[in-house]
Amino acid sequence: MLVRSFVPLLLAMKAMAASANSELVFTPHRLAYDDLTSHSTDTLLIDSLAQEGIVSITGIPGFKDMTRSLLANLHSCLKDMEGQDVSVQNEYSDGTVRRTMASVTIPGPGGARPFDYDADSKNCQEFAKELDMFRKIVDTATDQFAQRLSLEMGTALESPLMHTEDGEYSFAEFKDVVR
Repeated sequence: MLVRSFVPLLLAMKAMAASANSELVFTPHRLAYDDLTSHSTDTLLIDSLAQEGIVSITGIPGFKDMTRSLLANLHSCLKDMEGQDVSVQNEYSDGTVRRTMASVTIPGPGGARPFDYDADSKNCQEFAKELDMFRKIVDTATDQFAQRLSLEMGTALESPLMHTEDGEYSFAEFKDVVR
């Protein structure tokens, strides 16, 4: 599901911004996870999305530590699988080597599919366990974002927002579209 991909995209944007010239750095408005989940009347979420089209959610419980551990195990897993056709590798002129390992998620419950990794690799087994936890953290944050946006938008949007091609199912609120 594309919406569930926004958190890794924000992380990538943050990393790119950190390496860019300070005059060219864009820093999105930041909204604390605790504020996102509260029922405050703060309009930062709507204002940020209206002005910039993006907002950064900070302080997601467990996210920072899980990301560090996940990426360390991913790196080790990829090294264990060198020579296997499981990732795409790009080498850049500055010496940077980027390896990409794609995942698959299909709509509906249990849609996140496991990676095709070397089952004998302890690093890959650890990566797979942590990936499940990471996905749960991201799913929870995404659901909170969608619920808050649905609450903030209220009746400002037409309902339904969209429907399936066959017209059998409608999505009344933004949170329904995300789910």
